[in-house]
Amino acid sequence: MGELHDMVKRSTLESLVAYIMYDSDSTKERITTYEREINSSYERIFSRLEAMFPLADRHDDEFFGTILDFATIHEEVFFEVGMMIGFNICGGMESSSSKINTPEFQKMILQWLVSRNKSINKE
Repeated sequence: MGELHDMVKRSTLESLVAYIMYDSDSTKERITTYEREINSSYERIFSRLEAMFPLADRHDDEFFGTILDFATIHEEVFFEVGMMIGFNICGGMESSSSKINTPEFQKMILQWLVSRNKSINKE
């Protein structure tokens, strides 16, 4: 019974998306992964740029600011696009759910559950 309770507790859209995208349902795990990936990306870009340009120094405020400006613009654009996509998905799900939230649909689900329960009891 505890397993069923856990399944229902985890049956949120956020958990489903996390599982599909990251094979994980833990928000804490995803945040830790995000932080690790961000830190790693800065280390990679600075190491590569310093290797390509020996005078480049990640501790130089102007150099660091240039990279940060570039990253900030990309972050803002992708955030806005992600928000628009998210709102579109939510709107689509809301309109779809209103189409299936009808007495006919509920009756069909109940009939399916009854028939499923009967077939399970036969076994």
